[in-house]
Amino acid sequence: MELRNVEIKRNFIERTLMSIKDYVRNNKKVVIYSTVSVLTIIIIVVSGIIYYQTEEQNELAELEQILYEYKVNNESKEGDESKSLKKTIDRLKNLINSSYWGFVNNNGYYIIADLYQSENMVREANEYFLKFVKESPKSFFAPLALKQAGILYENIGEYDEAFKIYQRVEKEYRDSIILDEIYYNIGRLYQNKGRLLKAREYYNKLIIQYPQSIFIEKAKNRMFLLGYLEKRKIKM
Repeated sequence: MELRNVEIKRNFIERTLMSIKDYVRNNKKVVIYSTVSVLTIIIIVVSGIIYYQTEEQNELAELEQILYEYKVNNESKEGDESKSLKKTIDRLKNLINSSYWGFVNNNGYYIIADLYQSENMVREANEYFLKFVKESPKSFFAPLALKQAGILYENIGEYDEAFKIYQRVEKEYRDSIILDEIYYNIGRLYQNKGRLLKAREYYNKLIIQYPQSIFIEKAKNRMFLLGYLEKRKIKM
């Protein structure tokens, strides 16, 4: 009886599995060490995520408690309100300094600025609005903080400082959702300075680039006034 050699043909998947099996058989120690290392990394990552989430939740809970106590104290009208504000600010600063990530770390200075603003403490509010932007320049709220600082400067008559702030927003946050308002504010301050051509330039920027803006009508009304002022200037 003639003997025949039978060749078993395996598909790609079978060959791959056989190769892996042979590699594991020949390199048991390497496979074990690699598996342990991968599992260790996974455990560390998962533990880090859990720790991060727990810490952030604890910080948010403490933040809410601080603000709640401040609100209750103000509503009750008991004690010195200035002392209450100082105590609240100090507690917020301590919370921010002990935080390394998350909402409190990223937005704490904005909250402090907002508290100062609520008490009409303009310079203190602006100090922390600007500090917030310095610490979190890429935050969604950064251009909003700058705009608010500009408005507060205007409220105390420091128009040059406000103008610098608005120009900074235009330069650094060209994709901001508030750029239409910034154009309007820059145009308005140019108009107050008597620089009518520059004022018209910014009103036109607003009208052309943001045709749906709520500031369109205000800009058009101001441009109408500009026409009157320009004619009067020519006659003079």
